[in-house]
Amino acid sequence: MPLEVSRNSWPLWIRLTLWKVPFRFLAWTYLWACLLFGVLIFSIGAWFAAPIMLVAAAGYWKAIKWVDARDGWKKLAFSTQSTSLEALPVHH
Repeated sequence: MPLEVSRNSWPLWIRLTLWKVPFRFLAWTYLWACLLFGVLIFSIGAWFAAPIMLVAAAGYWKAIKWVDARDGWKKLAFSTQSTSLEALPVHH
């Protein structure tokens, strides 16, 4: 179960950029998706819409770096019992 990290002290632009993004991996996924869609949109000729995706990717990048510098991501807390093979139920 993730441990809660208080985001109230984060700047508004960080909270808006990472709204409903609890984990660093998910933020990086969104960043790469923005870059990919930006390139795809540009390649099909919608050059006017591509910068929107690139600006979004840049926002994710800056927000990720800001949170990284302050160690503010949620931490996953795993107990040793739940990850050991002995704790897994065996069905016959």
